[in-house]
Amino acid sequence: MKRKYQLYGVLFIIAGVACLVWTAIQFSNTLSFQSSELHTVGTVLSVDTRLVGGRTKTLVSIPTISFTAGNNRIYTFISDIHLNPESIQANDKIPVAYDQNNPGIAHIDEPHNITLWGFVVLDFVFSLILFLFSWVCFAASKDKNMQVQVGNPSS
Repeated sequence: MKRKYQLYGVLFIIAGVACLVWTAIQFSNTLSFQSSELHTVGTVLSVDTRLVGGRTKTLVSIPTISFTAGNNRIYTFISDIHLNPESIQANDKIPVAYDQNNPGIAHIDEPHNITLWGFVVLDFVFSLILFLFSWVCFAASKDKNMQVQVGNPSS
């Protein structure tokens, strides 16, 4: 039984390290994007409205946005941010942030980049939870009061 807890502990550590590596990559990408992002105003070309979610469906709008970058080329992207259907419609002007080195990478310019940083924070918290699980498993594997009974205990 102790070996089983040790195995679970090792698996949680491996998952935690993988999650931390993923967090570091996301953090680096987010900082890289923010250090080279430029801001402009785009135009909503179309809005795709659909139901998303599991048991409780939510109606969201997913806009397709066009903007002109600093190189005077026009770029189009489909937003990764789902909006309230009443908040946006075709031909609306919307703030856009794009990577000056690669203007094809763009998103709706939301305050404080909640979406970008939200994933980094979520990944980090998940890593901590995995490390906590591994610590619990290793602590359980060292518990001297843990007994494994083999056979019929009444005999």
